[in-house]
Amino acid sequence: MQVVEPGWHWHSHFVSFAILAFAWRCGLPGVSAWVIALATIAFGFAHEAIEIVGHAHDYEWADAVVDGIGAIVGVLFAYLPVRFLCPEAAIRPPL
Repeated sequence: MQVVEPGWHWHSHFVSFAILAFAWRCGLPGVSAWVIALATIAFGFAHEAIEIVGHAHDYEWADAVVDGIGAIVGVLFAYLPVRFLCPEAAIRPPL
């Protein structure tokens, strides 16, 4: 079994949930950023709960927190002027 250093493990969680939130924000421009952020955070907490059964280990609060931070960063990143990544940026409603 491969052992992953905690920094890389958390980095993977952060990046994964930032990308997920960014994609949802770009793909659902009519949905409030708050709803996207909260849905992604809830998904992160659910993901950690499912790992209890799937991987047979304890709930990792640190992973859930990192998932939430990544979700918030992903939603905020969608507000940057990156029209080539998220062309709906000009028609997006405010937070």
